[in-house]
Amino acid sequence: MPFKKGQPGYWKGKNLSLQTRKKISESRKGIKLSEEHKKKISAHFKGRFVGEKNPMWNGGCRRYYQNIAYKVWEDYWNEKMPSGYILHHVDQNPKNNLISNLAMITVSLHEKIHKKNTNRCPVTGRFTYAEAT
Repeated sequence: MPFKKGQPGYWKGKNLSLQTRKKISESRKGIKLSEEHKKKISAHFKGRFVGEKNPMWNGGCRRYYQNIAYKVWEDYWNEKMPSGYILHHVDQNPKNNLISNLAMITVSLHEKIHKKNTNRCPVTGRFTYAEAT
């Protein structure tokens, strides 16, 4: 069934199985868009996902809470983390997000602490959970 230019495909507005979505995606691979069409798409989405319109919006915070430690600290102190500071896990365990284990320190001091620490895994290079020296 041929479609006219500008008409949505038959799948628009329908709940499709994962297999069907993959087939549609595969059929569209390799299709080259003209520069004019790319500009139209760009103009259509410009400003759509800015600020509160962005699905990843988190109330104006400067970072997405990948690390729950920042959320714990900011909820406890009722303020945002000041610029130039970072949270340090005192026991070196990033999973321990108790407020007693979080210390707000400058970025430069944080770098110095971790340069002194030799408790690194020889394979991954990550810090181990052992006590810091």
